[in-house]
Amino acid sequence: MASDARLNSYVVAALPESLDKRLFTEALLRQQFAMYHELSSRRTFLMASAGIDVLLKALPGLEVEELQPETLAEGEVTCLVIAGPHDGADVIGNAYRLFGGLRAGILVVFTPMSHEAVISAKLKTERLLSDKETGLTESTSTRAEVMSQTSARHRDSYSDSEERDFLMSTLETLKSAALMNGRAHKIVVFLIGDYAKVEDYLSSKLAVLERKIVRQRSLEALCEAARSIDAMPFSYASAAKMVGFSNAIRINRAIGTAAPESAGEVSFGQVMEGSVKETGLSANASASSFNLGTLISGVPGTGKTFAAMHIVGQLAQMKGLKIAIISPTDEWNSFGRKSGLRVIRLLRSETQFNFFKCDSGIEIDRFYENLAMLLASASEAGPYTNSLEKCLLAAFRRVYAEDRAPDPVGVYEAIEDAIVEQHGKRSAVGVKYTKHGENSRSALENLRSMLNRPEFSKREGESFSELLERGVVFDLSGISNKMKPFYYALILNQVYSVADMLDTRGDGELRMLLCLEEAQTVFRQERNGSAATADLAERIQDFRKRGVGLLLITHNVTDIDPSIRRLCQTKLYFRQSSDIAKFAANDLLFGEGEKEELAERLKSLEQRVCALNYLQGRERACAAFAKLPEHEAGKQDEAPSKPTGDSSAIGKMTIKIADKGGAAKEGVRIQVFYVGEKVYEGATDSQGSVEVSRTIKGNGYRLVVLGEKKKDSRVFGVVGGETNVIKL
Repeated sequence: MASDARLNSYVVAALPESLDKRLFTEALLRQQFAMYHELSSRRTFLMASAGIDVLLKALPGLEVEELQPETLAEGEVTCLVIAGPHDGADVIGNAYRLFGGLRAGILVVFTPMSHEAVISAKLKTERLLSDKETGLTESTSTRAEVMSQTSARHRDSYSDSEERDFLMSTLETLKSAALMNGRAHKIVVFLIGDYAKVEDYLSSKLAVLERKIVRQRSLEALCEAARSIDAMPFSYASAAKMVGFSNAIRINRAIGTAAPESAGEVSFGQVMEGSVKETGLSANASASSFNLGTLISGVPGTGKTFAAMHIVGQLAQMKGLKIAIISPTDEWNSFGRKSGLRVIRLLRSETQFNFFKCDSGIEIDRFYENLAMLLASASEAGPYTNSLEKCLLAAFRRVYAEDRAPDPVGVYEAIEDAIVEQHGKRSAVGVKYTKHGENSRSALENLRSMLNRPEFSKREGESFSELLERGVVFDLSGISNKMKPFYYALILNQVYSVADMLDTRGDGELRMLLCLEEAQTVFRQERNGSAATADLAERIQDFRKRGVGLLLITHNVTDIDPSIRRLCQTKLYFRQSSDIAKFAANDLLFGEGEKEELAERLKSLEQRVCALNYLQGRERACAAFAKLPEHEAGKQDEAPSKPTGDSSAIGKMTIKIADKGGAAKEGVRIQVFYVGEKVYEGATDSQGSVEVSRTIKGNGYRLVVLGEKKKDSRVFGVVGGETNVIKL
């Protein structure tokens, strides 16, 4: 080897869970390499005179980063020329455990030896053993017979001695090296820094042939010096005993997977062999396979949302694909605009929706039946969910018999009337509800909150059918966590209705895609079951026939009911929390014998790496690990400092109370109600007037003019944002 051969330095960043040290030495072939163990920092450096691509390919899970170790101060170091360790223990690994943090370093230099040098060392060892045996035999034959027993003991003593055992072991090593065409290394150890304790330890573990002091200028200079030192050859198997690593290095757990075929229009990312080694192969699926359900799960920050964007971005290029994305944050906004989708911030735009509007062409009965089921599930009515759903159905039958786009406030009033009919009793002084009635009415709090916003309380509104034709992102940021399930339910009902319009000949197509962030918001597991979840389990099977894809995103797999998880045939599971990993492993199509190892690997998956179930074509189910491509974090949309809703829809309402002759009546006590909630209470002034601020222009309010007794109270209808004159 040329004296000016340059050594490339790498720090070992990760190791395979099962490291074959012999394969490690064999993979470095006939080149010189060294391992520098920096005890102070607990780092292991690999220095090689040629590339290490073969090594990285041979050991999936081994990761290195090109990095020079710290520069050494010039001075004297101890050089140990060794013939091998006394046993197969992890000599270097134990040094880290014993002396980690000590300001010392161990440089182990492996220098290749020629075939001739190996054969020469083998012959010398054989002669040495032969001379020892012959010398003992001759000495016993020439001694007096009275000394024969003593001579026999000497011979037996040598046969059992460490010297003979070592020579025999060395001979076996050299024979092995000779059989491998002389492939062998000689090993020299240099001790650097405050190494007195380290030297004592190594001297007790290694067969040291020679110890000397040398001057050092650099690690590379010491490697150069090692080339000229005469030492005993080591076979690859024997040299492997001197390979060791810091106990602080991250461990990569490799899981065996079959190499998938790269077929399909949609790429998940690069296949990772054993979950730890990049292969350059792409894991691909056909677009039509996404109508069989997709579930993406993982702890925050592992790449779930980007994975969904990566998939949706490829599918969005398909002509005619309807897309609806529901997100509780504004993460999707930038992506949506770049992809040509309509982005709607529900609480920060002037866009109006009538969530009770049933677009033309949609079956009205199915529309309101789904709406009743979804609203009841999202209402947090608990054990009274079924009761509320019955009330909703009764109200909707009445409302939708008259109008496909009913007034939302009128819808609420119809629901209240249905609750009274089924679980209450009117009297002259008001309504007395049963326990079911009280709870059902209480569960409508979310509906009342929504109708208090002008953008959701009008008959007019966007057409959901038209929105899905273009593709839409619904941004629910700004909506409280308590209200989000309610909005999810309202949007889902509209999307379901559009999906129901599709024919059932879409098995081999993808016509529509629904993506739900934080899917557990509406499809959570419940002890007594959820009507929305049970409905979805049936819909996933119907979606396949209609060519509708469902993509669910959640933090924990157990947040989604097992009946849904089982039906989703594409799964991307990123890093899982320790208490969830075993459930995630059971969902995946890896071998039963690998489930325990898979669960452990799922706990430590790197960012953008996922365990993947997918279909090649629409027939063969595959399991693999994939790494998503690098991505730039999109610029987050700047949220306005305050909502930018249509302030012109809010106005002051004036109520004037007069007698039949038109004279103002002072001191009349009144109450004003909107969708069942009292929004004002007071008395008229000297002009017979009251003013109610922040009412929704054009919407109906209920005015109660209080009498001396409750039965004397009178009810009138008034309009928000206007002047209303009431004559008593």
